[in-house]
Amino acid sequence: MVTNLNHIIDQVVKDKGIDRAVLVEALESAVLSAANKKYRNTRDLEAHYNDEIGEVEVFEFVTVVQEVQDSYKEIDLDEASEIDPGPPSR
Repeated sequence: MVTNLNHIIDQVVKDKGIDRAVLVEALESAVLSAANKKYRNTRDLEAHYNDEIGEVEVFEFVTVVQEVQDSYKEIDLDEASEIDPGPPSR
């Protein structure tokens, strides 16, 4: 069962009187903490609540390089192009 967090957040705000922004920030922080724990703080991660879909999304930031030396922080151009091909070439 897929649960939209918007409904749960709204209910907690109403029942407990917690500011929505404070609750969303706590959710983002908790998800980011769990992700960092899973990856042993080896990745550059951010967590953001997407109000439109009612989910906390985790983003990993890497640098595109010609030759990967640190696979936790870098990605080669071919692999990056598979993930996001970018604009069509002319």
